[in-house]
Amino acid sequence: MVDAAVNSGVPYSMDYRIVRLDSTVRYIHDEGEVFLDEHGKAIWMFGTTQDITERKQMEEGLRQMQKLEGLGSLAGGIAHDFNNILGIILAYITSTKRFKDDTKNLDLAVNTIVKAVERGKTLVQQILTFARKRKQYLERLM
Repeated sequence: MVDAAVNSGVPYSMDYRIVRLDSTVRYIHDEGEVFLDEHGKAIWMFGTTQDITERKQMEEGLRQMQKLEGLGSLAGGIAHDFNNILGIILAYITSTKRFKDDTKNLDLAVNTIVKAVERGKTLVQQILTFARKRKQYLERLM
């Protein structure tokens, strides 16, 4: 990018990372402009270089917090769904005692319990699928 600016006189702005001799990583922001003479040859350059490592670290920390917030919301939603499913199961299991002589209502209660359990099973499968995809994604990043 700097080479393009030197050859064209167009201002440049770029971020890059460097690894120092002690293996620490620093993030740098360069910004500048090259001034050309009447023949298009670079005669001088003006610009700034700034260490933006702290800003990059804060941005990464914010991204991590947002991810955790999203996972917290997801976990809250899952807990709410499970609570609803368990409430249905509990209510209908309790009702089955009253329906022991009423086969029609007993069948309805048992079928409702089975449907609730299947919804719970589907929810668990979705969670496991999400977890596997997330694990595969994280493994690819490493």
